[in-house]
Amino acid sequence: MWKYIEKIDWCKVYHHFLGMKHKAVEIQVSYFGCDAFDISYSWRRRQDHAGISLGVTLLGVLCAISIYDYRHWNEVENRFYLADEPELACIGVDGYAEEQYFDALKMCAQKHQLDEDYLPRCEAAFVEYQIERARQRALYEKWEKEDKKPFQPKHPINWANVKYAKQRKKYKKYAVKFLSNGEIEITEFRTKYRLPIKDVVSLFDLYDNNGHLVSQAENYREEEYEI
Repeated sequence: MWKYIEKIDWCKVYHHFLGMKHKAVEIQVSYFGCDAFDISYSWRRRQDHAGISLGVTLLGVLCAISIYDYRHWNEVENRFYLADEPELACIGVDGYAEEQYFDALKMCAQKHQLDEDYLPRCEAAFVEYQIERARQRALYEKWEKEDKKPFQPKHPINWANVKYAKQRKKYKKYAVKFLSNGEIEITEFRTKYRLPIKDVVSLFDLYDNNGHLVSQAENYREEEYEI
């Protein structure tokens, strides 16, 4: 029976029932152990894989369904990419060269009879993309150097008095435990994470048994996007 199921073109099935092209349905059932109960939904527009999704978590088990457009969004043209239109992000992947990218652009422009400003817009976007990639590389190098430096909190923290951690504008509380190796154990329902002290104080506000603020994450955040 399974061999017959494998032969089904599920894309055609989706398109038949949804009545629209370029759409896909994804159903997920997974155990994460992060929440006792939670409901989440999203409506993504004008981006890669735009669509709607709904998820319900009960006792750590997530059941979710998504209906989305499997195409990628072309920010330069403010539309989805055409089927044979090359993407900037593909340059450098599996040896895909800049020359191949521009050749494919020209073929796409001719095939679809795109306007005369299409190629100049793509060339300008390519220059901006290269500048952004260089900025990101410099930023990653900066982060790597900082990670190698020994970390010291800006003020002493008595971890024995730290009861829980919270992220700003979120209701969820995380249990906190200091480990003998210097790491911090963060518990989220049934899931435990081990994080360095630097990550914990940078990501979470810390509170004591009485609900008083012990450490604020904002004090450790730097201007990460400025070089």
